Amino acid sequence: MNPLLASFFALASSVLFAVFSVMARRNMRHTSAFTGSLITLSIGTVVLVVISVFLSSWRELTLPVALWFLAGGALAPGLAQALMFLSIGYIGVGRAMPLITVTPFFSTLVAMAWLGERPGAVVLGATLFVVAGCVLLALRREGEKPWRRIFILMPMAHAISFAFAASIRKHVLALMPEPLLGATLSYAISVPMLFVFYPFLPEDQRLSFNRVGVTGFAVAGSILTLSFFCHFTSYRYGDVSIIAPIVYTAPLFSLLLARIWLKGEEEITWQKTVGAVLLFIGMVVIIWQAA
Repeated sequence: MNPLLASFFALASSVLFAVFSVMARRNMRHTSAFTGSLITLSIGTVVLVVISVFLSSWRELTLPVALWFLAGGALAPGLAQALMFLSIGYIGVGRAMPLITVTPFFSTLVAMAWLGERPGAVVLGATLFVVAGCVLLALRREGEKPWRRIFILMPMAHAISFAFAASIRKHVLALMPEPLLGATLSYAISVPMLFVFYPFLPEDQRLSFNRVGVTGFAVAGSILTLSFFCHFTSYRYGDVSIIAPIVYTAPLFSLLLARIWLKGEEEITWQKTVGAVLLFIGMVVIIWQAA
């Protein structure tokens, strides 16, 4: 266990995911979110397979460990990614994102119940700061439109999927400390998982290829793959209750990068300002506790 190193990998994952999210936003002008995810996950799978063939201990992989890696990947990014698309499509970004960003809270609860983690009052408080900051950054005004309340379960299911995936990764890396191999299997299973929910996606979220969009997401895919690898690796060195809140500080970095790359497209409101401050405080406190 090395909590400081775990914090470093989690923070690197957060920053890299923020870079990807801004690149993805620009490229979604040309193609759908599903297409973008399919491209990034497919490219990531190929890259990870090629690298892991030379650097991972495939011969030492046992069936139970492989099944744990695949189960975690099926939950996230596989199932969670599809649920995010459905959430945004059926209840809108303004409602979906604040619910999705409670993931660190669920991740901590699952880790406490399953793995026996005891993060302490300070880390729990800092986690609530991160969650509150994410919610404030995600809030935005949007016109009301008819929607069924049952769809509110989708973003909650997304958060729970990520929470269980986090504890699964922590558990299986204790059995076989091979984050590259685990990331490879997780990515590989996530691609077919995307298509499980494809028939339920709104029309504007389905396959829509465009040369500019495909090229852009191909580049962004390498960033996302590196982010996922850092995220996966962090569980080898630290507890879920430390890693999950730090990883979910990505909205803070996304906001800062959007102000540079998407100038004129991001409005700074008091909610975003307060949210950014809460995120920063929560992140600093968690890393300080880890050290």
